Amino acid sequence: KAFKNLDILASLEYLETLFVSGCKSYLCNPTKLSIGCNLRLKKLTYKWGNISYNDLNRIKYLEVLEKLDLTECKFTEGMKLYKLGNDCRFLNSLKHLNLWGVRIDFNDYQYIKNFKNLKTLTVRFAVLFYFN
Repeated sequence: KAFKNLDILASLEYLETLFVSGCKSYLCNPTKLSIGCNLRLKKLTYKWGNISYNDLNRIKYLEVLEKLDLTECKFTEGMKLYKLGNDCRFLNSLKHLNLWGVRIDFNDYQYIKNFKNLKTLTVRFAVLFYFN
């Protein structure tokens, strides 16, 4: 109960930019983002973190997201970028995608083509086609 008052992200309704790096606490996971962020958050940087099913499911509702930086993030529970799906709300708004150090596979590569207004893509080719 003491941690409920520390749930900072859930109370930030007008957030336009968020930078989180190396956070291992559930308090700073993308899952905790306020619903108000859906129409306001334009830049999300989440470096050296773990991306779960719930995180990915939350991120896909950010309707005006222009920059997504997942540098060195690890997808958990068998999650992959392409599982954002066709109902991802920022397919048309995303301009900058950083997947440096993220293990992506052929399905992820194909999915990236759905970001029609993408201007910048950062990947490390050594891990572009990673197969489990």
